[in-house]
Amino acid sequence: MARDLGFWEAVFIIVGTQIGAGILALPYVLAHLGYFWGAVVLFTAAFFSTLTAIMLVEALYLSNPNYHYFDLASRYLGGWGKVLVLLILYAGYGAMLAYVSALGEVMAATAQHYGWTGLESPVSWAVGFWAVISFAALFGLRSSGGLESILSFIIVLLVLTIFVWSIPHSHPYLGRFDLPAFVTAFSVAIFAFYSHSIIPEIVRGVRNMGKTVWAIIAAFSAAFLLYTLFSYALMGVLGENMPEIGTLGLSKLLDPDIAFIGFLFPLLTVLTSFFSASVAQTDILNEVFRNRLVAWVLAVFPAFLVYLLGYGGFVKVIALASLGMLAAAGIIPPLVLKRAREEKGRRLTPISDGLINVTIALYGLMFFATLVAAI
Repeated sequence: MARDLGFWEAVFIIVGTQIGAGILALPYVLAHLGYFWGAVVLFTAAFFSTLTAIMLVEALYLSNPNYHYFDLASRYLGGWGKVLVLLILYAGYGAMLAYVSALGEVMAATAQHYGWTGLESPVSWAVGFWAVISFAALFGLRSSGGLESILSFIIVLLVLTIFVWSIPHSHPYLGRFDLPAFVTAFSVAIFAFYSHSIIPEIVRGVRNMGKTVWAIIAAFSAAFLLYTLFSYALMGVLGENMPEIGTLGLSKLLDPDIAFIGFLFPLLTVLTSFFSASVAQTDILNEVFRNRLVAWVLAVFPAFLVYLLGYGGFVKVIALASLGMLAAAGIIPPLVLKRAREEKGRRLTPISDGLINVTIALYGLMFFATLVAAI
């Protein structure tokens, strides 16, 4: 970022990056576990996601605060840094496929609910949104920090509205522990908390390590609270009848005057996520090919073509895309920090070497489990 960032501006940017399509998938995957194990998943994912983001901050200050994520990975991991690029591209394609599919489902459900005759085709809606967003991504258009703050504020208000409405309609939903469901839920939660690719930009904008760390803690805590309120509101009302995009099921139960929230919330979160992913994917490939048009074609068309071939499934695709997130957000940061500490012979945070090793082991295990589940 070329401009300086204040503390709260940094918090809003991180939260705005996190809150996207991932929040829509959380109620569905947590519903298989219930209140208790769902809370375990959310807390564990939030804690270790926060931890690895702080690890990135320390690694940057030990090496060079002006580094990009790929610069940092390439310096300390060599050829493995290129694997990071491939994993993030893979995650990006998976996410974009999920977004296209979700947009079609949300708008088709909206058309059916409000009786928009002739507009019930999810494919037609998906094609239209894909065309508009992809065109904007070609020119690298980005929303301003102010717009991100406004969108984040609107999303927060919608979550709080849904939660308050759900209180008199909720009932305890205990569920049970199930290992495959736990792995899937953890992977989706990591996807939901992922914002590590912008941490170097936050570091350059804030220009103070302590303030950056506290901004990360505040942002991840806010996301954890919002995810918990949203997921538990839907779980308490819908329970085992949770659809993949929970608010679509909730819209049938909401009062007519606020039923539109069930459609507006997923539309808003998916649109912002899809746009950010399209721009990020184009930027990454532009670094490789040094031609924005080629990068754009390779960024926006593959996921769209896969969708037209009939592949999709919102939650399933997000779980598969989370493989890249597990590596980028969980395995790379502690490995990079270990190398940086060995090279500099000092540490800048209280994070112990033992906790670094535990983090690598946890994310490595979850990566392997998610890969096995996918196969």
